[in-house]
Amino acid sequence: MNLNIQAFVLFLTLTVGAALLQGPIAVEANDSTTTHVNETSERGDTIAPNNSCVQSITTDLVQKLKPISSVAIAPDEPSDVDNSAVLRYLNDMTTKIAASPALTRRSYDGKDKQVVISFRVHARGELSDVRLERTSSPTNKIPDPYDLSAKGAVEQAAPFSAFPSDISTRWLDATATISYPSRESLVEEQHAKVRAYNICKDLAHIGLSIHTMKDNAADLEKLEAFADQLQKYKQELGEEFEVSRLQGNLTDKTTEIKKQIARISKLNKFDTDCENKLHKEHFPSHLRDEPVNSSHPDTSTLGRAFCTAINGGGTVEFLVMNERSPTVGIAVKTRKRRFVVILQKKMTGDLTEEWRAVEVQTPSDRKAIPFLLGNSFMASFPEMVQDE
Repeated sequence: MNLNIQAFVLFLTLTVGAALLQGPIAVEANDSTTTHVNETSERGDTIAPNNSCVQSITTDLVQKLKPISSVAIAPDEPSDVDNSAVLRYLNDMTTKIAASPALTRRSYDGKDKQVVISFRVHARGELSDVRLERTSSPTNKIPDPYDLSAKGAVEQAAPFSAFPSDISTRWLDATATISYPSRESLVEEQHAKVRAYNICKDLAHIGLSIHTMKDNAADLEKLEAFADQLQKYKQELGEEFEVSRLQGNLTDKTTEIKKQIARISKLNKFDTDCENKLHKEHFPSHLRDEPVNSSHPDTSTLGRAFCTAINGGGTVEFLVMNERSPTVGIAVKTRKRRFVVILQKKMTGDLTEEWRAVEVQTPSDRKAIPFLLGNSFMASFPEMVQDE
């Protein structure tokens, strides 16, 4: 018994070892979100088209394919064979029947099929005497789907147009031969499936990329290229859900980046103008870029907060009140207000440091600013310094 167990363990070890030497084993997922895994993004994320996307777009593309089934109509009366007016009329009928939704596109069992239908069309375009003259499956005792498709296509195409003036007869008897090829349509539909797979893979890539775009002009250009690509897919596919969804996401992301780029540009201009003001006022250079607890970009550093006060139009002074327990003040005098906001350097939760508004003083009073309100105070600072 022990020998058998040892032998089994040895066999299992050798089997696993051999598998490891052969490399990783590919496992195909059966869920609705994964198909082939054969491409990765720049970040290493797997790009796999959604199965439902592939199926939906394949259906759309196949429905847009021109019917491969062919229709040929010939007059039964020998004298009509050389009658150009009759032939033109029958040709119009052929076009209408070939476009019928009832007409099956192709043979699905790999064999070419042919059905012959006879009928009579009257002078006002009415149809009668529709008969199956030759079935696609002579040995099949049950109604054949190709026979039903051919007969239905003829019947659903009626009524036809009235006879033109150069056809004097009361009716025309004709025979329609409807052919269902197999190979050509199979190849065409396979191309549609490949096209759908590539489109969905591209859509998956676009969807993943949208969320990784940064607030810069280069990524904005990429989004504009994606927008052009999605518009082409929309023209090809119509109102396809996944394309429409991505267009909405892309529009939102593009708007967000454009706003952020505009904010950055505005802030850069603010900083350029501020640099001259700080130099003129002899603002301590080592404090210029020190971060301030504020949600407003114009007061997010000590230098910006000081420039914001100057831009308000009143009288402004920067005060270094205590260097050992770092404390500074920005004194502002406008026609409406006169105050000093006191800021102290404090430790944050991630062990970095920032300046927080801790107190505000007026000529006759002083009030502490609670920690939770410090951010709000500095966010509203640009309004309070206006010389109104």
